[in-house]
Amino acid sequence: MTNTQKICYIIGSGDTYKYKLSPKEGDFIIAVDGGYDHLKRQKITPNFTIGDFDSIKGSLPKDNFKQLPRDKDDSDTLAALKYGIKLGYKSFYIYGGSGGDRFDHTFANIQCLTYLSKRGCRGLLFTKNEIITAITNDSLSYNEKCQGMISIFAYSPKAKGITVQGLKYTLADDSLSSDFPKGLSNEFIGKSSSISVKSGTLIVISRHLPEARIAISSPENQKTRSK
Repeated sequence: MTNTQKICYIIGSGDTYKYKLSPKEGDFIIAVDGGYDHLKRQKITPNFTIGDFDSIKGSLPKDNFKQLPRDKDDSDTLAALKYGIKLGYKSFYIYGGSGGDRFDHTFANIQCLTYLSKRGCRGLLFTKNEIITAITNDSLSYNEKCQGMISIFAYSPKAKGITVQGLKYTLADDSLSSDFPKGLSNEFIGKSSSISVKSGTLIVISRHLPEARIAISSPENQKTRSK
């Protein structure tokens, strides 16, 4: 099984909301700066640690790490994602990438999701109650177990050719713009559902049962149309 079928876990220094990681053989765990402390508390050893280490409260890792300069263009999280992409991973689960008193960090990580989507990858950012992802010229599907709310926002100035099926409110080859929240507060209705966009990037925020997280299809099961 190749890395494209495995998960690269990115553990940041934000709130992890007591999530318990369950990596499988072939998965890869990257601690991002203070995320190293989160993993130590769970007695999990990361495969790699990266960051400028301005938020680690305990001892620094002794091996398998890279210290970045504090003055840089890439955020620590983006540097971690680039490392995972270089290793061949396509699916990224990001924990500890939200919360706290730094919404700018959360927003930066949402931008990182779009970075992944434009490169044929899928990133999931886990917050306290939601999962945030992005798709660019691509599609996304959920199984019938999902319950709760889901919202769809245009990240591009205008996203075109949007089709939404199996949710309470549907769209057929429609468009959304970044200055009008038309896609707010849709709902799962116990059916298999899908969201696709022909041109542009969408941010999708879902609030559904924890056990249904795996229902989000991974990019290798999609017909990728990213450019």
